[in-house]
Amino acid sequence: MRKINGKKIANKILANLKRKISNLGKKPDLAVILVGDDPASLLYIKNKKRAAEKIGVKFELYSFGADNADDKKIMTQIKKLNRRKVINGIIVQLPLPKGLNADKIISAIDPKKDVDGFHSHPFQPPPPVGRGRKDGGERFLVSPVAQAVVKLIEAAKIKLRDKKAVLFVKSEIIAAPIKKMMEKKGIKVEIVAKPSLADLKKYGRQSDIIVIALGKPYILKNEMIKNNAIIIDIGITPTSSPYFRKFVGDLDSRGLEKKKGFYTPVPGGVGPVTVAMLLQNIVKASQFK
Repeated sequence: MRKINGKKIANKILANLKRKISNLGKKPDLAVILVGDDPASLLYIKNKKRAAEKIGVKFELYSFGADNADDKKIMTQIKKLNRRKVINGIIVQLPLPKGLNADKIISAIDPKKDVDGFHSHPFQPPPPVGRGRKDGGERFLVSPVAQAVVKLIEAAKIKLRDKKAVLFVKSEIIAAPIKKMMEKKGIKVEIVAKPSLADLKKYGRQSDIIVIALGKPYILKNEMIKNNAIIIDIGITPTSSPYFRKFVGDLDSRGLEKKKGFYTPVPGGVGPVTVAMLLQNIVKASQFK
């Protein structure tokens, strides 16, 4: 199997966004809320900040300690950011510590500033094409993860219509926007939440495309994957072992060199492209009126 180079794809997107921002005449402003010190979250924040500053997006970080944060405090901060006209995008870095209501907190974000795309419906009915809507698109922001998954699948440059895909996820809520975007490409998608090892083997062997986001290191094995498959590994788990990388994915890539197909490495696969798509969303949000 061949690796899909997420960094290379992301760099092309970021270069294009940098040009767009230079033509806007103003820098978009992204506000990020971080609660606690989850290692994977800290990595994502670091990568988002670096990429944002590289292309000219302002980056504001609001940190809360896990031991003294509550829903009310975080939502109060979000409401302040909603009112600030210079803030174009707001994200709450997930996962949140136990005891916090993620759905309630995220719902407090103004849909026009929801660059993570959790508000799945248009925040304003789109006008007919030709009446203030130049591209014919809906005015809402799509999940950067879903956009990244499709972008990486397309990088394999194969015919996607009628391909069979399975999404191995912890929750169907996470999978919904990914499924929707993949189905727009003509892919037949099945969601398997909290899969057993038997599920991984059964559905993995019969799928042309596997998207896995379980956060369980190396759980997807070579024998669970058919030849010529595309594997998109969203899982990321920190490890303190001196014998492994600092962060590892859900896919065990050992033996994959004997198969044909494509897979995304961790790190360097889904992560960079997701960050690029997030920044694409904030550039889009900065142009909303």
